[in-house]
Amino acid sequence: MSNTIDFGTFDLSTQAANGIDVTLIDETNKRPFKGLDDQEIIITIQGRDSDKWQDTAKKIDERNASKYKRRGVPSEVTESDLREILAAVTIKWSDNIPFGGEALECTYENCIKLYGMKNSIAEQLITAGVNRDSLKKS
Repeated sequence: MSNTIDFGTFDLSTQAANGIDVTLIDETNKRPFKGLDDQEIIITIQGRDSDKWQDTAKKIDERNASKYKRRGVPSEVTESDLREILAAVTIKWSDNIPFGGEALECTYENCIKLYGMKNSIAEQLITAGVNRDSLKKS
C-alpha cells in the first residue's frame, strides 16, 4: 500500500468545518458538566483548519496590525480575539446549558458572553479546535 500524497489536493478544511464535538469537563473533578436535563454539555465547533477559523483569524490579525502597528498586541486583546474566533466557529451547543436558571441559546453574542465569563470553557474549546486528532473522520 502506497503512502504517496499530493499536497496540491491535501486538505483538512472540510473535515475541520464538519465540526468537533467538545464535551465540557469540570476542571475541579475531571467529570463532564451536566446541563439542565442532567445530560453532558456538548459544544460543537469548527477546527482551526476550517475556512471560517482561518478567515476570522485573518480579519483579526489585519485589524490588530492596523491598530497596534509596531506595538505588541496586549494579552487581554489576544484573549478577546480568541473568544471572537471561538464564537465565529461555534456551530451549536446542547440545549441544556444553564445560565441564570434558563437554557442559554446558541448565538454569537451568547458565545462571547459564555466564553468570556468562563475561561476554562474557552480553553477546552481552543485545545480541541487546534488538535487535529479531534477531527471527525468523514
